[in-house]
Amino acid sequence: MDQNTPPPANQAAFAIPRWEFIAIAAGLMALNALATDIMLPALQEMGAALGVENENHRQYVIPAYMLGFGFAQLFFGPLSDRFGLWLGFHNADQDTFFAMIEAYAERYKLGVPAEELRKQAVEWSATRGSRSGRVAWQFIQDLAGELGQRLD
Repeated sequence: MDQNTPPPANQAAFAIPRWEFIAIAAGLMALNALATDIMLPALQEMGAALGVENENHRQYVIPAYMLGFGFAQLFFGPLSDRFGLWLGFHNADQDTFFAMIEAYAERYKLGVPAEELRKQAVEWSATRGSRSGRVAWQFIQDLAGELGQRLD
């Protein structure tokens, strides 16, 4: 498995190297151990807040944490796979796009004349294939970088 052999024809290759996948998985597993270690000093207060009367039963908070996250993945994982997260970056007409660009330029005091700003914005939107709020913000970030100005 550790040799550099091509994957079988019926098996897709990983998008990331194997060592990177193993490192990410190990890091994610270590986060659970870290979360448990962070929880331990507060175990007494957590037991009191949950109304645990027997001191030995406070330790049940840890498996409840683990099971809670485990069962949640069984439910939310398939929902996420089915419906996913959709981000909409809807196209704007040219006047609205210019208004966004000009408002950003004024807000960050970029000092570019309106005619030059519009000319560059048209070229930028044409190369990006759309005119949206996201494209306007990316244009302003790029312009500020060219001008050597920070966007604070």
